[in-house]
Amino acid sequence: MYKFDQYEEDEPECTAIEAVGSGFKTLVAVPVELVKFICGKKMETKLRIERETNTQIKLPRHGVEGPAVITGSRKKDILSCRQKIELIIEWSRQKIPPTHFLSFPLYKKETISRLEDFKSAALETCGESKGLDASIFTKPQTLHQTIVMLTLLTQKEVEAASSLLEECYEEIIRPRVGEDPIKIKLEGVEYMNDDPSKVDVLYAKVHDEDGRLQELANAIMKYFVTKGLGKDGYGRVKLHATVLTTKLRETDKTEQTSRFQSTSNNRRAPIQTSFDAREITEVFKDFVFGEHHVDCIHLSQRGVYDDNGQYHCCKSIPLP
Repeated sequence: MYKFDQYEEDEPECTAIEAVGSGFKTLVAVPVELVKFICGKKMETKLRIERETNTQIKLPRHGVEGPAVITGSRKKDILSCRQKIELIIEWSRQKIPPTHFLSFPLYKKETISRLEDFKSAALETCGESKGLDASIFTKPQTLHQTIVMLTLLTQKEVEAASSLLEECYEEIIRPRVGEDPIKIKLEGVEYMNDDPSKVDVLYAKVHDEDGRLQELANAIMKYFVTKGLGKDGYGRVKLHATVLTTKLRETDKTEQTSRFQSTSNNRRAPIQTSFDAREITEVFKDFVFGEHHVDCIHLSQRGVYDDNGQYHCCKSIPLP
């Protein structure tokens, strides 16, 4: 369960019920992306809730940030309506792809240079491998070790996550790290599925000899999961740094059209665009991307970049 409301003490009006005229009203904060779930198809969900609770719901205009306004003649009806809306918000949030992530940035001058060397050598040596092309190589300035993915739909939620990261630093990070720097080595490549001829992600292996990075990453992830702002899919963070991913693949319109095929229910499904990783994993199994001093933690926004081509950083916490 996401618990952003506990960090929004400056907006008590979004939970209070106040008297207005001959009835009552309350406000419910609704992220723009989730309004459609409250509306439902042809406004059916909204109308059903109003009918079941004897209330009226006024939603913000399309694309406009603002609360939903609930009005009714009885407080218990207002409460019932609000609870239904809050359940929809909680449920529908799970359907929104993650928007932000916590990570250890791994882009340093040496690493960037070695990643560029890796790309050049891989394309020259393994360029004939099916599906392997320049567009699927990770941009060096975005290289990172993901800790946990987050779905933050408003600026207040970003600020809440930033505050939580500060709390995490005091309670979890500083006691574990102390004054001793964390150093790792990036060496070798590995893929993430069972068939090396059909791979979507290739990553540089993170060598964490003393286990300190693994312990820290696990602790941060669990802290955010416990606070309701993250998901624990595997019980521990997988240490890796993505160097190729088919999500980056560039195609022209003709290729994009051909990448879709009809299914039995006439819906268009994407055709697999994996690449053959057998040669690249063998040739570069011992490739050294470099040693790295993990000196900060970033809360970053997916798909948004700064002037240096790095992920937009919403909050940074330094490490020794």
